[in-house]
Amino acid sequence: MATPQLENGQKLLKQYRRRDGVDYHPLSTDVNQEQGDPLAWIAELEPPTAPKKPQKPEKKTAVPLLEDGRKIRIHPTLAREILNREQTVNGKPVDSVARLWLVLKGIGGDDNGGHIDYDVAARWLTRKSSPWYMFGKRQYKMLLARGEGALWHRRKTKDGELRIWLQSTVSIARLLDIERFRGKPIEITLSKIVPSAANFRAALYAAWIASRGEKATPLTRKVKEEITHCSKYRQRSYEQRAGVNVTRNYAIAGKYSDYQLERARHHDRRPAFKFIDYRGRYGRRMGEYVAWHLPNSDQAPRWCNVIRTRNTRFNNQLAVPCIYADGGNDKPQLERVFFGDGKAAANRRDPERDAYYPSMEGYKTQLWSVRSGASN
Repeated sequence: MATPQLENGQKLLKQYRRRDGVDYHPLSTDVNQEQGDPLAWIAELEPPTAPKKPQKPEKKTAVPLLEDGRKIRIHPTLAREILNREQTVNGKPVDSVARLWLVLKGIGGDDNGGHIDYDVAARWLTRKSSPWYMFGKRQYKMLLARGEGALWHRRKTKDGELRIWLQSTVSIARLLDIERFRGKPIEITLSKIVPSAANFRAALYAAWIASRGEKATPLTRKVKEEITHCSKYRQRSYEQRAGVNVTRNYAIAGKYSDYQLERARHHDRRPAFKFIDYRGRYGRRMGEYVAWHLPNSDQAPRWCNVIRTRNTRFNNQLAVPCIYADGGNDKPQLERVFFGDGKAAANRRDPERDAYYPSMEGYKTQLWSVRSGASN
């Protein structure tokens, strides 16, 4: 606040300026100077500060929607080996890091030449608000460290940005000791493998089923376990989780009688039972037949699409001399027992084995006729 002495001094100073003809221009029109603050002019005499360097704007990459139908291609041979719990990477099962590897390839790794920005991937996969949320930051760093050198490499660019360079499919196949890709590659929807590791394993199981085709030969649970390394309990769980359509198959041997039932059980060693055709689909209504269970038929869900392409390029990169040493016709040939019609079943190679051909199809049920072999 200005004092009376200060106000009188300022008035006297103005009179001297008018007398001597001195032009006076105030440095600023600050409110403090209008109120008579004597120290306000000191701030304007200070040297100007250097302008701040413009900061680089944060790289904002649009997060793709999970529902946009993004797909990733995987080979059934690779899917089978990932399901094998004995396959490890740095002492841990390969399925956990393989899931992250596939998701990184799907959200941008393949589009950018096999690499993706570390911060961008972390923002997409570790934020709960992101549609691609998979796990927290600690789990994300732990999985990256576990797969380092095997499934990806982390390197900094000239600009100082940390990038994740993903290994190719052939490199992963060599890591899992795969000598040759067999079957058509499958495209699976990424939204099926993001929610959990169980969904990821179920998607791999469904991809293997899709590679066999729609009219593939039924396989028993034991054979599937030898191929996919999944127990029968896990197979049922994966089928339910992935939405695999399972069709129950029954073999109809003939009309029912006590003699025919006992003969099928003891002589033919079949798990036969008395089948009653309530709806008359196989013959007359309420007809009685001798039947037994056959392996179920599986049909992959719609989000598993078979790619009509060859694996020549990948197999040429995987080619080693030991593969060609196993050639020839000395390997035992599996005899076919399921046929498309009765004529093909009658002209089978081994007439001493039973042959099955479809006769009637119902809701999630397939009835098969039996053409008994000469040995029976």
